[in-house]
Amino acid sequence: EMKETIAAIKKTGKVRFVGFATHDQRRAEQLEIAALGGLMDVIMIAMNPWLEKDSPLNRALDACYKKNIGLVAMKLVAGNLSKRVQFQAPTLQKRGLNPYQGVLQAIWTDERIASACVAMSNTDEVNQNTDAARRFEPMNQTEIHELRLALLDAGPIMCAACDGRCGRAAGTDARLGDLTRFLTYHEHHGARRWAREAYAQLTEEERNWHGADLDAARAACPTKLDFAQLLPEVDRLLG
Repeated sequence: EMKETIAAIKKTGKVRFVGFATHDQRRAEQLEIAALGGLMDVIMIAMNPWLEKDSPLNRALDACYKKNIGLVAMKLVAGNLSKRVQFQAPTLQKRGLNPYQGVLQAIWTDERIASACVAMSNTDEVNQNTDAARRFEPMNQTEIHELRLALLDAGPIMCAACDGRCGRAAGTDARLGDLTRFLTYHEHHGARRWAREAYAQLTEEERNWHGADLDAARAACPTKLDFAQLLPEVDRLLG
């Protein structure tokens, strides 16, 4: 049915490419299926520039890239990219980049990524991103690793690589990754109504993180989120 629908949409001449966007915990599986199905032209996916090489998501990106599916990275700069990152990552100082520009240049280094979708709320951010694109030079793995360590030390509040391992390690059905993502929307994107509405759509079980082993969740999280600090803020601001 999807194949027939896509064909009909393209036949109108109004649409050239069809795809989907995802930051679901099962997105690695979704991308693998998309690569096998041969129906998608483009996929926008939440990710970061330092995915584990042998992770399911990284392998799924490889599969889509081999099938010539356009991959668009999103949620790259969501969370806390404080200025102190710039001073802890010599690469940024050497290149004259702020943390946001550094993350963009890191993701552009990945040849599989066709583009990046980044929210920009003012002309300063537009100019900074344009400047990063004009001065783009690929980063080596040492530089990307250095940037990653600096960002983790800054205390991020969202994990763009979340695959649900945090909740499994914590022994909870609460959607820890989604909860911190909604907190990011509220605190860093200014999308407060959207954040509260998204939070309200979760079930009580998906919201209830109390009793979870938050130390284990942090240890399992690829971005090492401090859930013990962040989740009470979720309750206070979104509940």
